[in-house]
Amino acid sequence: MAKKSGLMQVCVTCRRIDPTDTAADARPIEGQLLHDRLVEAVGKDDVLRDTLAVEPVQCMNSCQQACTVSLRSAGKYGYVIADLDKSDERVDDLLSFSRLYVASDTGAPVWRERPEHVRKNTLVRLHPSPEFPDMKD
Repeated sequence: MAKKSGLMQVCVTCRRIDPTDTAADARPIEGQLLHDRLVEAVGKDDVLRDTLAVEPVQCMNSCQQACTVSLRSAGKYGYVIADLDKSDERVDDLLSFSRLYVASDTGAPVWRERPEHVRKNTLVRLHPSPEFPDMKD
C-alpha cells in the first residue's frame, strides 16, 4: 500500500457542551463517534481511501467548539475545523473538503467550493511547515 499524502486528526475526547448537563461523564464522547464514522466513510471513498489517513488524537484544546478535526499534509496549508458532530451532514462536509484538499497542490482549495460549514468553522489555517535540517547533538 502506498503512503498516504494527507492526515486527518480527530479529537476523540471531544464532548459536546450542554450547559444544562451537570454530569460531564453522562455526555457521549462525540469525538470518538465522529472518528469512527470518518474511518468508515474514508475507507469507502474511492478518492480518499488511498490518500487520507484518519488518526485519533487526544484533546485539541477546543472544548468550547467541540468537536475538532485537523487536516494536514506535507508542504500544504493545514486546517483546524470545529463545531463538528457525527451527523451525516458533517461527515459529508469533511469528506467533500478532504477531497478538495488532497487534490490541491497547495492545500488551499477555492474558498467558494468548500462546504459552508467548513468555511464558517475553520478556526485556523496554518502555513506549510518549512523543512527542517536534521538536528544533531
